[in-house]
Amino acid sequence: MFSFSRPLLSIIHTNQTVVRFIKNLLLGLAFIAVSAATPTPEPPTPEPAPDRLAEPTLPPKPGQADLGAQNYWLNCMPCHGDRGQGLTDEFRNLYPEEDRNCWASGCHGGRPYEDGFTLPTSVPPLIGPQALGPFDTAASLHTFISSAMPYQARGSLDEDTYWQITAFLLRENGKHLPNEPLGPENASRARLTRESTELSPEPPQLTPPQNQDDSDPAAVTPAIQAHSPDNDPSSLLPLLGLGVLLVLGLILINIKRKAGRS
Repeated sequence: MFSFSRPLLSIIHTNQTVVRFIKNLLLGLAFIAVSAATPTPEPPTPEPAPDRLAEPTLPPKPGQADLGAQNYWLNCMPCHGDRGQGLTDEFRNLYPEEDRNCWASGCHGGRPYEDGFTLPTSVPPLIGPQALGPFDTAASLHTFISSAMPYQARGSLDEDTYWQITAFLLRENGKHLPNEPLGPENASRARLTRESTELSPEPPQLTPPQNQDDSDPAAVTPAIQAHSPDNDPSSLLPLLGLGVLLVLGLILINIKRKAGRS
């Protein structure tokens, strides 16, 4: 047991502030011990939503389809959608509110603005399961878009741009592109029908992982070992707090007993 001199006990007995201080200290240490035992996980940082109307970024060495993505964004996306989905309500809601009604008078309706044009009420998708159904080869797809698109200025783009857009549409629809750039020499061989195996690359073969023996201690990964409680210094904080609480409790009991006898 702890031993204190009688003058010191008399001071503690008359000054209740010390006793209240020790009580508050015990409560504070108890709170710290509980907080250390149950840490609060950090909330995940939300990722910013991508700007679906932004210009596509080219890779360091862009291919024909990569260039086609930019040309699609510039010439085709306003009507056919950022994902080739067509002029859907969902896509139009990406635009500022004043530009969402494409068929309003003075825009692309029955009375368009000067040098404007009347937009069809239905704009088909270019990317999706049925998007390229009317075309059997890349050549027939190119022939159509180079003669009929853009809708307001048909046939106004150069040949390289039309081939780039054709290559982009093939890639986005999961069609196999030839090793060399798409062009008049090979477009007729790039078939778009579902039955064609030439345009459906085989999926990669996945090797099943080897089974680990759970009974083998060596099979425990270093990541699991690194998070073991034995290796985590913070796991000792509750024990340390409880030890301090016990010592301070004994001191407080001894002080009260000595004070009662004086």
